[in-house]
Amino acid sequence: CVLETELDQLRAQLKEALPDAKVILMQSIATARQEQRIMAERYFSYIFPLLLFAVMAWIGILAFLNVRERRHEIGIMRAVGYGSGKIALLFLGKAAFIGFSGAAVGFFLGSALSVKFGPQIFKITAASIKPQMELLIWSLLGSPLVCAAAVIIPTMLGVYQDPAVALREE
Repeated sequence: CVLETELDQLRAQLKEALPDAKVILMQSIATARQEQRIMAERYFSYIFPLLLFAVMAWIGILAFLNVRERRHEIGIMRAVGYGSGKIALLFLGKAAFIGFSGAAVGFFLGSALSVKFGPQIFKITAASIKPQMELLIWSLLGSPLVCAAAVIIPTMLGVYQDPAVALREE
């Protein structure tokens, strides 16, 4: 094997410089770590879309409940003359604002916790644990878009109903 030959040459050279040193081939450990990384990436590629869908569904359900709760308010605004676009913008803006705020709070809280507790958990890579500001930018851009996309259907269902139906006493 080529690797064994290289290892033998390395051992011979090291024996001349440091006679008491030992060279140990740790290929099996490196291979196992590489396989673990590949497996983790594979699982993450399946889990992330499922989690994203579940979160969007949950936000959509909450938005549907919010729109249903505010049905009379939407009816009054439509009866007074506000257009569907303005009312929809209120709901979408609220969702985007909540997404933006959640991303900011989540990033800073998560970064603070990882800097505080990370070195205790990951002793080998403790020096490389620090906040990654490029993730803040992506989360501040992505989270409002995901939240707004999740509330589009409930918003449209509430906004496009007839004001007379929305204001009717039940």
